[in-house]
Amino acid sequence: MKSVVFENFGKIEVVNIEEPRPKEGFSIVRVIEATLNPIDIFTIMGKRDVKPIPHIPGVEIYGEVIEGTHKGKRVIVYPRLFCGNCEHCFSEREMLCTGEIFGVSTNGGFCEFCLVPEKNIFQIDSDISQELASSLPVGALTAYHALKNVNLGSRVAVIGATGNTGMFSVQIAKLKGAEVFAFSRRKADWLKELGADELIPFEQISRFKGYFDVVVDPLGEKTFEHSIKLLKKGGRFITFGVLTGRTVSFDIFELYSKELSILGATGGSRKEMIELISIARKLKVKVWRKFKLEEIHKAIESMNTKDGKIGIVM
Repeated sequence: MKSVVFENFGKIEVVNIEEPRPKEGFSIVRVIEATLNPIDIFTIMGKRDVKPIPHIPGVEIYGEVIEGTHKGKRVIVYPRLFCGNCEHCFSEREMLCTGEIFGVSTNGGFCEFCLVPEKNIFQIDSDISQELASSLPVGALTAYHALKNVNLGSRVAVIGATGNTGMFSVQIAKLKGAEVFAFSRRKADWLKELGADELIPFEQISRFKGYFDVVVDPLGEKTFEHSIKLLKKGGRFITFGVLTGRTVSFDIFELYSKELSILGATGGSRKEMIELISIARKLKVKVWRKFKLEEIHKAIESMNTKDGKIGIVM
């Protein structure tokens, strides 16, 4: 089968390798479409603890089971690896169990066929588009988990709203009844179609100091200082990414004098995955471009120039 493989960090190639063999507790999934995410880039560049080596990346996938439970069904893969027996798993926080991720700590889905733990497989109706389905396990689930406690009528700012998690953050916040302001460095009128009430160029961010109940910022270091100042008293800052760096500093007095909250969010639970699938028909995905598996180098090169999702199709 064709597969994206790397043995040395930063040097990927598309090669023909042996197809995975059936294994107890696992299903073989024929990959239909995968989504290229920043975590895949971090994996390829060795910025995560990657195993095995040689390695097949690809965290977020949609496909069809050809061997195992749900044979013949269309499925998505819950990307968090978990034991099922610890305090985190019993409290519906599987994403905190091992800290490991499918496609990072295992071979992933940038290939024609992949081996997936059966407990990570979620069936999805075939009338859900492959473009949307392949963006649910990471982009949509992360946003759903992060914004689950947003209140009706809240003002929510989404920084980097044109990215995979950003576009879903806009939609989830809107479904919660929030007033949503989408911040982006590039003009993106299509975000209005996803529910954004206002589109704000990032250059104008200083105009909104102290204006928001919730700020979602998955970008990290370069935007943090600006984003934290957007919060009103009692506001909540939510982060789930370090795309622009991971080290920040801020005024602690500002934190406690305004009783601000800083919330880290990572992925989501299996229960939240079920909830997300139940509302999937209310969601949309903006596809910037699709690449064939053989074009993976072009796809990676385009990561910082796109608005919307990059799909990898087999």
